[in-house]
Amino acid sequence: MSEKSFIRCIILITVLMICASVLMAATPQQKAANPANAPVSNGTMKIAARLDPVSAKVGDTVTLNLGFTLPKDCRLPEKPQIEGIDNLSITGIKADPSGLKVTFIADSLESIPIGPVKLTYLNGKGERLTASSDALILKVGSNMGSSPDKQHLKPIQDIIPAYPLWLPWVLWTALAVLIVACAAGIILWLKKRSARRQGILAAPPYIRARNGLEQLEASALFESGRIKEYYFRFSEIMKRYLEEIRGFPAAESTTEEISQFIALDIDRELLAILKRADMVKFADSVPSPSQKSQDIESALEYISCTSPESKPAHEGENLQ
Repeated sequence: MSEKSFIRCIILITVLMICASVLMAATPQQKAANPANAPVSNGTMKIAARLDPVSAKVGDTVTLNLGFTLPKDCRLPEKPQIEGIDNLSITGIKADPSGLKVTFIADSLESIPIGPVKLTYLNGKGERLTASSDALILKVGSNMGSSPDKQHLKPIQDIIPAYPLWLPWVLWTALAVLIVACAAGIILWLKKRSARRQGILAAPPYIRARNGLEQLEASALFESGRIKEYYFRFSEIMKRYLEEIRGFPAAESTTEEISQFIALDIDRELLAILKRADMVKFADSVPSPSQKSQDIESALEYISCTSPESKPAHEGENLQ
């Protein structure tokens, strides 16, 4: 080899050594720029903290990315222990291959300082070690844009109900109408009842007596075997009629007591009918259906003969 070639080789080797030194010095810096490959030196760990997004508005959700790589044989506790984020309104912490993601709400009108964040992890012997990150600041902007002074603010409205405002009035009105209708119905029913009772009381005694006997026949008490009840009501109808036309308390008197007030032959015919009724009521006498029909006919005939329509025919009847 010539002297000139030897010098060239020396220069080339020198250049190569210089390049190798530069590359060896630059490799750790490149690794440090990658959050997923945080530098590890002397068994410690560095955290690369990053905000996503770097600025937010009030109420926005922001993610704090904590990038790190655990040293060999190291692990995180079952529940990650993170310091420096106590001032955040955290909504969740999630682990992923690159580290941890902490989500929080930007709930301040001013910028939010974060960290330095410190994370606790365990080495292979179970000893607790701490890794930390640089401090960050989340810029919080106004929800009213870049010129809040130019915004036209509107007054806060009351809570709007989910149903129409007129619906309660309709329900109350319907309830009031229903109450008024019920009250009117009750008043009308009471008036009709009073008028019916007044009409019954206003009817002459012979009409009420005839109606009473017709209702008694329609009740079918005799035909159903309730013979005593039938004759009790029969006697009551005829005694009340006698009381009204003769003016003595026949309704509350026995047949024997009534006989003391009888002065007309026509009334003695009714007395005979009442005595036959007493035999049924108190002596267990059982009349035949024909006898019952005859008693009804005799009672109707007595009513007919003593009614105002036939009164002239009996006005001259002799007293006994």
